[in-house]
Amino acid sequence: MKPELTALRDKKICVAVSGGRDSMALLHLLNACSEEYAITLCALNCEHGLRGEASKRDSLFVKSICEKWGIPLLTFSEDCRKLSKDRGVGEEVAARDWRRSCYALAAEHFGKDNLGSFAIATAHHANDNAETVLFNIARGSGLAGASGICDGEIDLPSSPSVKVKIVRPLISCTRDEIDAYIFSNNIPFVEDETNLSTQFTRNYIRINVIPSLEKCVSGAVNGIYRFSRLVRDDEEYFDKLIEEKQLIKNTPFGVEIALCDEKVIFRRAALKAIKLLNCQIKDYTSEHMQALFDLQNSERGKRFEFCGLVAFNEGNRIGICLKEQLTPVDGSVLLKDYINDEKSIFYGVNLSVKKQLGREYAANNGILCKNGRVLNLDYSLIPDNAEIRFRRPDDRFRKFGSGEKSLNDFFTDKKISVRLRDRIPVLACGNNVLAVCGVEISDGVKISGNTQEILCVCGYDFSSKN
Repeated sequence: MKPELTALRDKKICVAVSGGRDSMALLHLLNACSEEYAITLCALNCEHGLRGEASKRDSLFVKSICEKWGIPLLTFSEDCRKLSKDRGVGEEVAARDWRRSCYALAAEHFGKDNLGSFAIATAHHANDNAETVLFNIARGSGLAGASGICDGEIDLPSSPSVKVKIVRPLISCTRDEIDAYIFSNNIPFVEDETNLSTQFTRNYIRINVIPSLEKCVSGAVNGIYRFSRLVRDDEEYFDKLIEEKQLIKNTPFGVEIALCDEKVIFRRAALKAIKLLNCQIKDYTSEHMQALFDLQNSERGKRFEFCGLVAFNEGNRIGICLKEQLTPVDGSVLLKDYINDEKSIFYGVNLSVKKQLGREYAANNGILCKNGRVLNLDYSLIPDNAEIRFRRPDDRFRKFGSGEKSLNDFFTDKKISVRLRDRIPVLACGNNVLAVCGVEISDGVKISGNTQEILCVCGYDFSSKN
């Protein structure tokens, strides 16, 4: 067993240890090589509560080994069966998501001083990779599914912009190589009896399919590993292309995909966009991706629903959001209260409102809103009972230099997507809309040479060009 450990040099590595042979081999290997590679080692153990006393026994085993080897350990415990019922997802999904949350907690505990040189290490190996590749291909995945198991990252809950690395030091090592390492070094381990059950698809592939494939094609596991790395290289190229073309824009209201005639690129962009929505959607098909691609050539406003998502043709882009994001929000607050409370968020939408004297406005214009659109209103023309809310069916709006029309007609004229209309705050008095935040003000509240106080409203730029 000769894994490549150079990338781990001078890093703090937290090994996810279950007590099984793979994770014990990884823990032993990194402990043995810690001085050579200047690795600071620690560990975490996740007790999922799915195997009763057996899983508790395994956790105690891990604790005893870490104490014996002098490795700091964090142990987490959860009833993942109950968690799956509460969330309405399968046990495997619930356990995986909880386990990843434990990784983040371990990162905050062990790596808080320098997350840049910290990583979680899991014991996935070449046979695991082969299982994943075969399983994904059999389900009809795209090439991304054939890239197998790669290094990854997770968000840190306390700082979502901070990424925690997940590394797989044993990914090029086969099951046989790991077993040989275990027995030659007399490394203790425990067996998870559920790994022997063929009722799970991955277990069936591991126990029946891969051994048969190895008999037929010697070195099949290594061959699949090499294939998956080549695919990964191709996927990285396409990811870079998508970024260079700026095809994807992540917004608080969904993900937007720029129009693209190259199907091979668009389909990958669509998959990345779906993942950015942070939803556990796995049932999308090639037919769904084709429908999204074809949506580009439909008329503006055409929509397509799939897997709890809704996609819209928005003229210069495809907008995708969770279906639940289209549910209207019934909430309002008096403008004067919003100003006095110095709020900056209105029901999840960025919105800052500030009164300024004319001379203050001249000095500060543009400072209030760095990443949005500023609207300026004559404060004296705004009634005391004006409120901030979302649109209502009978709202009316008077544009600059034109007559009054329904707010919905105004949205249509401005080419504002249906996906966004119920998320745009408005300043209104009764059914009279004085300002569509992030878009435009009414003719009745425009500033003039006689304006003494200006109301500056800074909100997300909802204009159709964005």
